[in-house]
Amino acid sequence: MTFLGALLLATTVTTPSPVTLCVAEAPCVEVAPSAALPAEVGPFLQRSSDGRTVRVGVLPANGDTRHIEFAVPATRDLPPRLQVQVKTTKSWSWMATIEAPESKFRIEVPVGDKPEITVTADGFDSFVVTEETKTVRLKPQPLLSGRVLDGATNKPLPGATIALPNGKSLTTSSGDGAFRVRVPGEWPEHVTLAMHGRGTRVVMLPRQREDTALPEVTLRAASSIDLILDNRDALPPKLSWQAVLRHSGPNTEVLQRGELAPASKRIHIEDLAEGSVVISLSGPKPMQRFGVVFELRDGDAAEQHVTIAPSLLIARVLLGEKPLPKAKLSLLSWNARWEAIVTTDDKGDYSDELWETGSFAVAASSKEFPNVYVENRELAPAAEIKLDFIIPDHRVIAEVVDGSGKPVPHARVTCEQFINGRKQPVGGGYTDESGKITFGPARVGRSIIRVLKEGIPEPTPLTFEIIESEREKTVRIVLNDGEARTLTVVDTRNNPIAGASVIVAAINGVLPLGVTGIDGTLRIGLADPRRGTLFVVPRGGGFGFLRLATVDGDEPKIVLPDTGATLKVTTLDNDGAPIPNVTLLFQWNGMLLPLEVQQEIERVQGVAFRTNADGVAWLPNLPPGFVELWPLTSRAELDRVLSLAPPDAAAHIQVNRGQQSVVMKFRPVATARATP
Repeated sequence: MTFLGALLLATTVTTPSPVTLCVAEAPCVEVAPSAALPAEVGPFLQRSSDGRTVRVGVLPANGDTRHIEFAVPATRDLPPRLQVQVKTTKSWSWMATIEAPESKFRIEVPVGDKPEITVTADGFDSFVVTEETKTVRLKPQPLLSGRVLDGATNKPLPGATIALPNGKSLTTSSGDGAFRVRVPGEWPEHVTLAMHGRGTRVVMLPRQREDTALPEVTLRAASSIDLILDNRDALPPKLSWQAVLRHSGPNTEVLQRGELAPASKRIHIEDLAEGSVVISLSGPKPMQRFGVVFELRDGDAAEQHVTIAPSLLIARVLLGEKPLPKAKLSLLSWNARWEAIVTTDDKGDYSDELWETGSFAVAASSKEFPNVYVENRELAPAAEIKLDFIIPDHRVIAEVVDGSGKPVPHARVTCEQFINGRKQPVGGGYTDESGKITFGPARVGRSIIRVLKEGIPEPTPLTFEIIESEREKTVRIVLNDGEARTLTVVDTRNNPIAGASVIVAAINGVLPLGVTGIDGTLRIGLADPRRGTLFVVPRGGGFGFLRLATVDGDEPKIVLPDTGATLKVTTLDNDGAPIPNVTLLFQWNGMLLPLEVQQEIERVQGVAFRTNADGVAWLPNLPPGFVELWPLTSRAELDRVLSLAPPDAAAHIQVNRGQQSVVMKFRPVATARATP
């Protein structure tokens, strides 16, 4: 006889409750506390004389068993129905649905069997029971809430669908436009809000998996796109396409994708929101890519005819004067954001059909050098396009040592070069056990090395020149660990804040120092411990800072202010039309947040200091205080704000708890897109 194992389930409740059992592939059976078991269940189910114990499966003949016991305490939010699933190592499983306010479970299994036991309840995360588990405490799934409004009337919009990135619907908005739903499983990067006849909106979520209240979302009149390929017959039979919503910088969100049949030359997409939408076409070969950009307004019905004129791309990759075989060559289109990656042959050559010309970021990588080399190139339309990509064959070896000359391993080192007056990264990484790291390819000219090691003061950035005759240059950086200190980060109730990013803005620039530990501390080192400002970005929202000149003693402490304020910023032109992609430089209580700090807030918390397609930026979880804002649409405007004679802020507002709004109107000028 083959024994599948024995499982004993005991529920102890004030009043015995029915138990629903599903055994293997058999139908589920509900068993009342004192009911006789149905005959068709067979030997798999037995009920004890007390009416409370249900034995599932076949017991070993020798009775050699062990017990796993745990309890699920009742809580206010816990539903009365729990599911307990058990899967044995023999791939035989059963599930019990228990209707009881509080349940204790005793599972008996044969010795040597290690079952997988999972407890679930609607609206709660699954809990995996281990041998050490005594009490199962089910954690509610995070709650996502918000409100959907009609973009034209600003009235509630019922019936809008809120969906996950994979298209699975979470819920729909109610009669007052509100929605409130538990989010199961992995926390999504964004949700999609859609309604037929309205534009689809992609809303980014904070990084942390916790209860999240979204700002109000408006759905406006939907736009549509018709892309018509006039020379469809001359293109490959199999074509794929995708539509992406292009945000500021390199960020995009895929809206739809599909295949274009050989007999079809039209791509039609509906229910699009206002914004910059790119349709990318792809053939079977890597460089057969073509993108069309549509700038949509509310209710647009955009149509564009396209003729793809292929070129022959003839590329050669060289390291110095030597051809570079088996190099990875990448073309990233700045227009449509598509990227193609190919490999050169044994002579460093690659040739194939190219569908799109224009501005590209061209990159190459190889085992011959440690870092990716990137240049911006313009590829003009022509029957044949020659691309000679020459990679400089200079490299830099950084050697990091302490004050006694001993190598410093695992130090963070970055290398930058000045190209056309601007700093561009060469690479970054950590020193090896010998305290060394290699960068390259590097150009001839001025370079700068920065070093960061937790608990060791960073030295002044090392600036040096690479000359043509130096194929390999070694630079030595000496770290001094004499003035390292421990920073403590707490909230207003003196609770430690773990996992918070710490950044220093000093004469050496803006540099990350590390992340606080479970006790809210971080060992930091500063070149000048009395100059500069420390910034802290916690995962849960808000920020804090500390001017080092005000530190009393050797152990700095930052108390993060309480949050609870939300600021809605709207940027409009004189006609009231929204202006998207405006970056907001933010100052709080007289402290200007460096762009690097704002970028860290976006990375950690998902809060973007820039306006969306509706010309709106939502800044949640702010500490109440006096806020000043400068809108930026170019590097020149940033340089003006950071100059010795900065312009006055475009907005001044006392932000209190709750939601507040500020509207900034712009007028067009000849030298920039818009200024306040």
